[in-house]
Amino acid sequence: MEGATRDYTRRAAGAINSGAAIQRDGINRGSEMELQAADARYNAQIQGAEISRDAAIGAANMRAMGQVWSALMSRVARDIEKNMEMRF
Repeated sequence: MEGATRDYTRRAAGAINSGAAIQRDGINRGSEMELQAADARYNAQIQGAEISRDAAIGAANMRAMGQVWSALMSRVARDIEKNMEMRF
């Protein structure tokens, strides 16, 4: 009887240890997957922010060049107009 109890206890402990190892592995795998997902989400947010920043800088540069171009063309038109008046 004592041997059977010892055998049962040994088997029960083995089953508990095996179940605990399976749970630990599952938790570790789940944590790893969550870290990978968080890393992918972070990288996507950084990339999106870079795209927005670059688009804003490009738009500001285009507005500035538009202002310069507009001022330049206005001056050219004014100079042409003055030259036309001087000739006639």
